[in-house]
Amino acid sequence: MERRMGRGSLIFGWLGLILAGAMILPLAAPVALPGAGAAPALAAEEPRETLIVAVAGDLEGWDPATSTYFTANDMIQTLYDRLVEYEVYQGEDGRMYADVTKFKGMLAESWTTSDDGLTWTFNLRKGVKFSSGNPLTAADVEYSFDRAIKMGKGIFNTMLGFAGIKDVAQTVVVDDLTFQVNLAEPNNLILHILALGPNAPVIDSKVVESNVTEDDPFAEKYLRNHAAGSGPYILESYEPGNQVVYVANPDYWKGAPKIKKVIYKTVPSAQDRIMLLLSGAIDMAYDLPGQDLTGTLKDAAGVSITSYAAPSTTVFFTKNTEAPYNDVRVRKALCYAVPYDALIEKVLYGLGTPAVGPVANGVAYQKAVNECTYDPEKAKQLLAEAGLADGFEMTLTYREGRPEEETTAVFLQAELAKYNITVTLEKIQTAAWAERRSAKTITAGLDGYTPYAPDPTYVLNFWYVTDASLNTWQYSNPRVDELTKMAVVESDAAKFKAYVEEAQDIIGADQPVVWLFNPYWNVVTRDNVKGYVFYPDRCTRHDTLYKE
Repeated sequence: MERRMGRGSLIFGWLGLILAGAMILPLAAPVALPGAGAAPALAAEEPRETLIVAVAGDLEGWDPATSTYFTANDMIQTLYDRLVEYEVYQGEDGRMYADVTKFKGMLAESWTTSDDGLTWTFNLRKGVKFSSGNPLTAADVEYSFDRAIKMGKGIFNTMLGFAGIKDVAQTVVVDDLTFQVNLAEPNNLILHILALGPNAPVIDSKVVESNVTEDDPFAEKYLRNHAAGSGPYILESYEPGNQVVYVANPDYWKGAPKIKKVIYKTVPSAQDRIMLLLSGAIDMAYDLPGQDLTGTLKDAAGVSITSYAAPSTTVFFTKNTEAPYNDVRVRKALCYAVPYDALIEKVLYGLGTPAVGPVANGVAYQKAVNECTYDPEKAKQLLAEAGLADGFEMTLTYREGRPEEETTAVFLQAELAKYNITVTLEKIQTAAWAERRSAKTITAGLDGYTPYAPDPTYVLNFWYVTDASLNTWQYSNPRVDELTKMAVVESDAAKFKAYVEEAQDIIGADQPVVWLFNPYWNVVTRDNVKGYVFYPDRCTRHDTLYKE
């Protein structure tokens, strides 16, 4: 087994068939390995040109304009291309990483910027085709941007807003292969936004428009489980609740990928995902418990685990606009009530670090503003001051198939009971959770966020300004909004630093959420899977992978 630190409902019939003849492992955690000298009998290996990935949650809902959860984003990355992308380099550890300081053309072969930084002109590649066979033109790029803006919702619309693109009048088709964006003021995030794998793709306007209806003017129902991209893979089939299959795009402008077929299997149980990985029935698995990563799987033959210090933050949030959580003393009390070291050991098994505030490790201009340490007496004092010495009731919502979230939820339930806070746990499917998060109807829950662009204004814009699309906790501070707006357009480094640090100070004092930890991103595969490149969005670029 290889392990290095970088920086940075499966149907039971299918499970039984694919493991037929293989050693059947117990379902209780942790999975026990055979004794010394023994090895599990592996299921028949899939061809080297097929990659099977086991995921925890539902697979539906991959409209790139509105998707907000990781599994869907991972699939979007497989089906679509963007205008630009990050360069890639080899780190000192021998692993491959995205260089977030350097950009290269993707669908745009080149681009220019006016001296005042307001006009961006993108020259598109000739001969690029969508999976439909339609040629890529500047009209498709404009349609992709304008669709998101006109929808007035969703992650792509939000991101375009971060980049200063808020009106369809700002997007211009110069000619078939030239696309232009006109900004009202310079913007530090525009290339980062356009390079983001999951949520800034160019879509086939002809295919999408052909599926528009009077009741669905943006073909949202169609794009929820269909694709209209030019990426390295083409959607072959989709079985709700079971699997999605992609095949390599033979006409891909970069050349056909080495992996010719990618199959995503829905396997809600983490222990089932582990069994399948150990048996060799799958090649890659997501969301496995730290207990097994550092135990069962650590020295398992044929398994590779690579951990990356991703800029991710896990939070325990409450809706700031609802009582009792609209009282900062209650939010602070929850913060002081958490024994962080014990939580990290219990949940992550060492595969992560404490969170110091809203901006995660690895993001520029991070400032430690999380004043909370484990202090039970302080927590009790604050609850008494808020008139809640006798406690209150809470429903804590989290996602199915996420072992770290479930362990965290159970841990918090036990700890908060010490303060007469009665916690009812609510576990829901990932897709349902994502819908409720977007609608901001979760009163208390667990969430995690990863800034796809390594810039503090990305974090602030996405999760902490008043109208942020993923500000699930509904935090609002006008000064934070003002500072974030100023920072996005500020070219002076000293002023930028002052703005983002003041914003972090204010957020720390307001305590909109409890920052729990920064978990590592653990890539778990069979050891013959090679070519992985780590990107800030954590999405797998399947076209870089191959199997030995």
